[in-house]
Amino acid sequence: MTKVACEIKDEDIKEVLREIKTYVDVTESDLMLVFQLALKYAKRRLEKAISVREVMTENVISAERDRDAHGVLTLLREKKITGIPVVDNKRRVVGVVSELDIWG
Repeated sequence: MTKVACEIKDEDIKEVLREIKTYVDVTESDLMLVFQLALKYAKRRLEKAISVREVMTENVISAERDRDAHGVLTLLREKKITGIPVVDNKRRVVGVVSELDIWG
């Protein structure tokens, strides 16, 4: 899996300035707003440039559908992930489970 860095470029700042539609006094709160909006535009730009193939996990970890919640939560913690596919006895995906599904 390739990690993709989200860096802010000049075009992102220009998009922010078009959205704000006014001059920006460089106060701390204005700078934070510009940064947050520029990051939003940078993410949008990257979403269009990155294929799922570049960021997907290829060695997928799964849980059998009859595995208990404790076992799944232990696996999630060990692998530092938040969710996994659930498979049947033929290894076909029958669902997905996450920490949120277990804890609500």
